[in-house]
Amino acid sequence: MGVISGVIGDKLYNGTTSTWNEAPTYGMFGQAAMGDYSLSPEMVFNFTGNFGPGNYIGFDQLKRQFVRFNLYGDATYFGPDYVVKGDSFDPKNMGMDLLHLQQIAGGLCFGYFKAANDSIYECSMNTNFNGPFEFEALSKRPFVRQDLISASTLMTATTSQILFFSFQDKVYRYNPINESISAVATDFGGKTVTMVKLQDQQTLVVGTEGALYFLDIRTGHNGTLLYKVDGIPGKVIDMAFREQ
Repeated sequence: MGVISGVIGDKLYNGTTSTWNEAPTYGMFGQAAMGDYSLSPEMVFNFTGNFGPGNYIGFDQLKRQFVRFNLYGDATYFGPDYVVKGDSFDPKNMGMDLLHLQQIAGGLCFGYFKAANDSIYECSMNTNFNGPFEFEALSKRPFVRQDLISASTLMTATTSQILFFSFQDKVYRYNPINESISAVATDFGGKTVTMVKLQDQQTLVVGTEGALYFLDIRTGHNGTLLYKVDGIPGKVIDMAFREQ
């Protein structure tokens, strides 16, 4: 909706949308969403229409539980006020630390968690936080390659549920249906990967220090290089795409 939202000091802030979008206060931050919570930086926004409503899927890093925020003008905290479907895991008592929360489409997400014994688990879920306020726990299993995921892992996913994630100087393609993992075809010159982002469902953009790599991820093209942009100062951590 043309505004910024994010986690600042473990609290959720969202730009004001409850006024005309040409008003000088549109998009400005007010107070954080009120409530007793401490958010992980990993959040998902599920936008459900041109002008709303929408909801946020968050994770309380102290209580180790998934929480919901609904967007009623401003973000409103509802905590674990939702119905749980499925028994693969308890979203209100995960007992693990969240490493990464990856949205696939809408409320369909994958979460990656580190347990007390340092084992890493993959949990899939589907939420409907616009009513009847449900959280469906779909699956929980040990991640197939424990050695390739950490707190510094960067991840993105296509709507067809193909995930791409980084580890050191490599990017891997992961299919959670059959748990197959393979390194993409492009070599990044030994430089640590600092950004993994989709341009569209057929193009993956990878950032390193000084460079951007545009990769072909169409069926049958395992991340082959389309073109490279050099000479960028510093480490690339994000980019925006402007439609012409």
